[in-house]
Amino acid sequence: MRRVTHRSGHHYPACRLLGAYALQMGIPVGATALDDVRHVFVEEQVMHVRYAQAVANLEKRGSYRPRRVREQRAYRLVVAIRMLVSPTVTALYPHMSHMAVKSRDQAIRFLKKHSLTLAAPFFACSLILLAFAPLITKLLYGHKYLATIPLMRVLAFSPFFLALQQVYSTFFMLAFGYQKEWSKVIFKATVLNFILLIPMIYGMWPPMAVAITGLVLDAFVTFVTFQFYRKHAVSTPAAVEL
Repeated sequence: MRRVTHRSGHHYPACRLLGAYALQMGIPVGATALDDVRHVFVEEQVMHVRYAQAVANLEKRGSYRPRRVREQRAYRLVVAIRMLVSPTVTALYPHMSHMAVKSRDQAIRFLKKHSLTLAAPFFACSLILLAFAPLITKLLYGHKYLATIPLMRVLAFSPFFLALQQVYSTFFMLAFGYQKEWSKVIFKATVLNFILLIPMIYGMWPPMAVAITGLVLDAFVTFVTFQFYRKHAVSTPAAVEL
């Protein structure tokens, strides 16, 4: 069984962490429920995994010093904003799932009408992070953390991409029963993660490699889920009377 290292240093089976996450989100723990929230768990943890990989690489080189790795401040802020997507997903998914079962056409019209509206607040947050990264860094962390500014700007649109991809993955792919197709997207993103991260982490500043990889993966998942939505979000043809 796969085991995951928590930030506290303890090791837990991945299924236990997934179940704990589901309970924290207020979702009943069952086979179907876990399938529905697995993608949320993966998306929220993947940035922590990438950062841990970068730190492990530094440890092997002997250049890692916990008090000197200030770049994690940028990750913490971006992850905090990304976590704001979860309440929206948790609140709307049951309604969207019920709507998809009751009336496919109505559910698709709802998505077409409100997809950009749901992502708009996070787009605004991304613009703020991009434009005011120096000011935010000085106000929240002080002048000694100015090294986080480039990372914050690279990761600025990560919350927006996450919010947009939730519309097409959670509210469409999962609500409409495309769980297998979503699993394929996650697998492709995992492969792409290693293809990008492994060479980049040796060719540039590791935290920047992690940030760039994270942004590319967010954009990739958003693009793939959007293309899937465009291809399959078609209204049911009206019945023809003979």
